[in-house]
Amino acid sequence: MKAHGPFRFAAFPTEETVISPMSSTRPVHQSLALCLLIVPVRAARIEAQPGRLRCGFTLIELLVVIAIIAILAALLLPALGLAKEQARTTRCVSNERQIMLASLLYCDDNRGFLPQGFTFNPDASWDQLVKRYGCPTNLLTCLSHKQGSRHYWVSGNIGYGDPTGVMSIGFSARIESIPRPTETVAFTEMRDHDASYAYGGVSIPGSIWASTLYAYEDAFILQYRHRKRETVALCDGHVECLKSNVLLGPLNALWKPSLYKFYRVKP
Repeated sequence: MKAHGPFRFAAFPTEETVISPMSSTRPVHQSLALCLLIVPVRAARIEAQPGRLRCGFTLIELLVVIAIIAILAALLLPALGLAKEQARTTRCVSNERQIMLASLLYCDDNRGFLPQGFTFNPDASWDQLVKRYGCPTNLLTCLSHKQGSRHYWVSGNIGYGDPTGVMSIGFSARIESIPRPTETVAFTEMRDHDASYAYGGVSIPGSIWASTLYAYEDAFILQYRHRKRETVALCDGHVECLKSNVLLGPLNALWKPSLYKFYRVKP
């Protein structure tokens, strides 16, 4: 230590002096300065040595991560699709239940008669007749159906004579006259608009076109859009999602579907 007046200053080491940052005889500020100089040098030496320290990912690691993400996505997408279709089915069932309840309210004000599929006095389809009973036009569409703006129709006729169903063009039955309302179809989802035997066009509210299931062939080209099931409202007010073999009924003596549920009076 050198004294200069009342102050004392530490002498810095000469070139021959062995520098040790951990020396107990060295002042604190000198040890810290030496550490700051030595640590970056040691870190640079470590980084320069291959295999000692590595940053980032290799190409193989990235490909493995991408493959795992792809596998998880492939497992999840079908489940998401099923959930989305289930939501559409629930919406469709709710629509038909509300339509059927509105039709039953119409019966209360019209001596027990269901709304006609289409009436000419005045010209109006069933959806216009039940609109004021709680059936707005937004209930007439199914999210799984892309064409038109009315996706449900009444069970009118599958024979070649008097209407066999409960609601038809210029005809409707009294709800009390239906022997088995729990087994008799009132509404179904519409068939394909592009049926080869019928005139083209899309169904819209208020139109006579496609307001009524009115031909034997119509029952066989229903679309079964909801996971191969058809949403059907029956005359007692409940709604079911039925597969084709259940909806079209058991085979008759001619080995053809009996269409049992579409008959007002059962064969």
